[in-house]
Amino acid sequence: MKSKDLILRCYIKKAESQFVAVCIDLCLAAQADSQEQARKMLLAQIESYVEEALTVDREFADELLNRKAPMYQRIEYQIIKAGYKLHLFKSGIAQAFKTILPVHVGRNCHA
Repeated sequence: MKSKDLILRCYIKKAESQFVAVCIDLCLAAQADSQEQARKMLLAQIESYVEEALTVDREFADELLNRKAPMYQRIEYQIIKAGYKLHLFKSGIAQAFKTILPVHVGRNCHA
């Protein structure tokens, strides 16, 4: 991992017949029919969001990249993370994970 990598905390949970993937560090979410699809959609959303924050909206980048999810989602992440480590959740119901987003800083970027 490089020092310019951005490590983001995320989780996926099953909500009725859909899976919801949430990034608690950027307050982003995606919903899909499968865990893998929800994760892919969230990762694509994160990449797009960070790229736009560092280019198009660079004057607001500090605010956009420090936008935390509501407290209940941060607590939910901790519960899922603990439950996953203790094997309390059946496979496929919920999962906490961290994703590494390499940040490539170009001349048009804020960082």
